[in-house]
Amino acid sequence: INSEAARKRIIHEIKRRYYSVGEQYYGNFNHFTVSEQKLIILYSCMKTYRMLFDFVFDVVIEKWLSFDLAINTSDVEKFLDIKSNIHKEIDKWSTTTRKKNISGLILMLKQAGIITNSKLTQVEASDNFWRLFVESNESWFLEAGLLSKEQREKIING
Repeated sequence: INSEAARKRIIHEIKRRYYSVGEQYYGNFNHFTVSEQKLIILYSCMKTYRMLFDFVFDVVIEKWLSFDLAINTSDVEKFLDIKSNIHKEIDKWSTTTRKKNISGLILMLKQAGIITNSKLTQVEASDNFWRLFVESNESWFLEAGLLSKEQREKIING
């Protein structure tokens, strides 16, 4: 990263995400598979950014459950339009800010492996990985990881 300002912004974001989930997840980061590491990063982003959390639960999971696997920027646009009824500040965003938020939400899900070729996909991770979230009372993340009800119950009930 070339500029000092950019480095400071990135370090600030990394710290924010780390502090939102703590040592429990990042302390063992190197022991996870690459797919699991991406899911840890997604989890920390969902804990840090409420808009991502809401997008996953309001749009991604609903599309997944209805077998509508195609997802794109128009889905984010619709989501933001609905959210702007509650969060009036969204209407005040500039076109650039809106585009950055739209591309950022999609990018985070692509980088996590939840979106591949504009389609929703379930990321492979071990049951032991998912149990970490159950043990820390964060079972909601199993649903965010697009696990079926049967998969979630199996992991939760051991």
